[in-house]
Amino acid sequence: MTFSRSSKCRYEILNSVSRYVLYEGKKYDAWGTASTADDIGLRLAGENYPDWVAERYTQLPPDLSPRIAELAEEIAGHLPTPYDKAEALTGWLRANITYNEGIAAPPPDVDALEYFLFQSREGYCNYYASALAVMLRTQGIPARAATGYATGTLDSQANAYRVTASTAHAWVEVFFAGF
Repeated sequence: MTFSRSSKCRYEILNSVSRYVLYEGKKYDAWGTASTADDIGLRLAGENYPDWVAERYTQLPPDLSPRIAELAEEIAGHLPTPYDKAEALTGWLRANITYNEGIAAPPPDVDALEYFLFQSREGYCNYYASALAVMLRTQGIPARAATGYATGTLDSQANAYRVTASTAHAWVEVFFAGF
């Protein structure tokens, strides 16, 4: 499967699954866009979220540990904009949680997110993304965790990026009005 980035370069996706059989020599094209958002624009975006965004992307489970909301409030509750809150929460996670892809699963009957934030204090991208999305939602900021692949490695002879399962990644998408 090949993802065309431009006429000068393309992305190859390996180890992916398609609903359709893609035979050798067949081509799969995808297009995307790049954001023009900057720090100033995101700070000025405000909190005027469409109802469908707020309803869907601020949902929290009824049994969410209050400790998670309290931690988010302590870190970001005093900040003036959703952007500042997102930056503060991201910074806190990076400064206080050790990135480790080799961790064991949380113990049985333990809330994985609470365990990640308050006990193990280590994890990988899925844990970071889940924690940040939930912490943002406790602040009324629409967010979701997303998964996919990082860019991979450029193969200059093939003029293509080779993307393998080892480049799988998770991140958070935050809704900013107007962007």
